[in-house]
Amino acid sequence: MTDWKANAVVKSYTNASDRWTVEIALPLADLLPGGVKPGKTLYFNVIRSTPKKEGVVWSPTLVGYHAPTRFGELVLEE
Repeated sequence: MTDWKANAVVKSYTNASDRWTVEIALPLADLLPGGVKPGKTLYFNVIRSTPKKEGVVWSPTLVGYHAPTRFGELVLEE
């Protein structure tokens, strides 16, 4: 396994006592070898994990974190 250098920009903030928001900007050229082009589909999941607590995911796979065929589908508009 190698480290993934996503060059992501992440902003995390609370805007109410019961709400947490995270914004993630990922450069399309850095996501995959050869980049990701507009008009293509990307399978993606975001996982929030905390030691000793249950993780929260954007699109539950129901079979673990390493199931790309079960990830959420993002269609990149041109």
